[in-house]
Amino acid sequence: MPNISNVVAIFFLLNSFGTLPLFLALTKDDNFRKKAAIALSANITAVILLCSFICLGEGLMSFFGLTLSAFEIGGGIILFKIGYEMINCTLNIEGYIKEASKIQPQNSYSIVPLGIPLLAGPGSIA
Repeated sequence: MPNISNVVAIFFLLNSFGTLPLFLALTKDDNFRKKAAIALSANITAVILLCSFICLGEGLMSFFGLTLSAFEIGGGIILFKIGYEMINCTLNIEGYIKEASKIQPQNSYSIVPLGIPLLAGPGSIA
């Protein structure tokens, strides 16, 4: 039987409540059946990814010669860089918005961004 603290930790690492506003924004024009299918697909994607990392994660890390500490330090450096760019406003948001408006949506957002990285992101994989 799983330890309740591990289940609670995984629940909060999956960030279900944080993903909800984006899910609602992406599926605002869809009916209930399509929303349910998108949610199911995103959750199945997250489960498959997490199960594969449970089975293959240590072997993959040792293959590349990484330790968990090195993985955590690398993630911290990436988060610091993102936070630094957000504080200094060094990103050209208007350029990204113009480029994004040219992209034709394919309504395939159940896997990316909902399943990966929002549900099964770096925190839950590690």
